[in-house]
Amino acid sequence: MGIVYCIYSPDENECYVGSTSTPIKARMTCHKSYYTAYKDGTLKSKMGYYTLFDKYGMDKCFLQIKEIDIDDSILKEKEREWYDKMISDGKIVVNMRKPCLTKEERIQKEKEYAMYRDWE
Repeated sequence: MGIVYCIYSPDENECYVGSTSTPIKARMTCHKSYYTAYKDGTLKSKMGYYTLFDKYGMDKCFLQIKEIDIDDSILKEKEREWYDKMISDGKIVVNMRKPCLTKEERIQKEKEYAMYRDWE
């Protein structure tokens, strides 16, 4: 079973939407340690929530659980629902990519990739 959560800026205007099947405290510890490793140069990949931590400070951002006890088979779909809801509520969502692409979005991505393959 999993949960969907948001990491918010202090004013709640910006957020990162995530999901996890691990305990939330452990997940947040991972987020903070990944950010620390990124800042000291030992981790190269960048995550969307780094934007919030850079702008406001890790300790000023806060976590809010949005939905609990979600079956793992639909966890990413629920994350996408919350992602879309935050956008429709006027929040600035800082995720690097949309969770759980719809069928139409996957088709569009495939068309874009095919266009690049044709150039090779």
